[in-house]
Amino acid sequence: MKYMVVYSYPMQFTGESLQGEMLCRGLNELGYQSLPAGWNSFAERKWLYKSYRPDVSIGIGYWGDTPSIILHPQKYGITPVPWLNADGLITNYHDILNSLPLIMATSNWVKHTYNRDGVTNKNIEVRHIGIDTKGMRPIPQDDVRVMQLKRMLRIKPEDKVILTVGGDVTSKGFQEVLGALAKIDNEFSNWVYVGKPMSRRKPSYHYRKEMGMIKDFGFQKKVRFLDGPMSREFMCSLLNTCDVYAGPSRIEGFGMIQVEAQACGKPVLGVDGMGVKDTIEHGKLGGLGALDGYLERCDRFVTFGG
Repeated sequence: MKYMVVYSYPMQFTGESLQGEMLCRGLNELGYQSLPAGWNSFAERKWLYKSYRPDVSIGIGYWGDTPSIILHPQKYGITPVPWLNADGLITNYHDILNSLPLIMATSNWVKHTYNRDGVTNKNIEVRHIGIDTKGMRPIPQDDVRVMQLKRMLRIKPEDKVILTVGGDVTSKGFQEVLGALAKIDNEFSNWVYVGKPMSRRKPSYHYRKEMGMIKDFGFQKKVRFLDGPMSREFMCSLLNTCDVYAGPSRIEGFGMIQVEAQACGKPVLGVDGMGVKDTIEHGKLGGLGALDGYLERCDRFVTFGG
């Protein structure tokens, strides 16, 4: 059996790109023939259909990507298997999705979302995203990589570091964390909050609101930003600088960064809903629920990551 994995390729700093990269690597390491292909690389994909001749094209995306990850391989006689995320509402392509022999969903919440919105296909299977636990791993705090990052971020030894990562940090709960920290700052003040977006000033309306919140709360000296794309090794070091990973996402089909944080030995905070219910075991390596309540017990949660 030969596979083509269609995703945001070549590798980019997105969850979908990582999802596809890990799948393609995993299939090859398990002895299955697998080649990557880009979502919009239609000429290259046609060439691969004719030369490589895959049996199955696994497409990473959401329902709106149906023309690319389902209809395109079907046009050339290739069986499509979409591995779907969700954006919270399924509004189109119901008949096409219901006709497929197999759909994979990244979490039970994603499957529920498709079922709720009229995709009645009985062959929707939940398949969680894989991560590289050799690449994402605990690093000692006295390692030069972690120490240098803390110097760059002006983190003092007594500071407790909270981290949020995303293409944009707003969707990952950045504003909610700021609001929670404002409630507990008088009782728990030795914290530094680090946001890692792809670009700090986009979307501009979120950026303006967040800068306003930081100013209103008086957090100018306690919030740090690291912008731009980063290698996986740098991301591993960044995760290891934090004491708590905070990801109360507004929408989350799986929560790969939360799993990667746990692989680095870090406790994770998230909302009690969506895809993270599959990835965070409450009270073990993380907590689900009202964020300000968990941040008040930050010192206790830090012990879970050791």
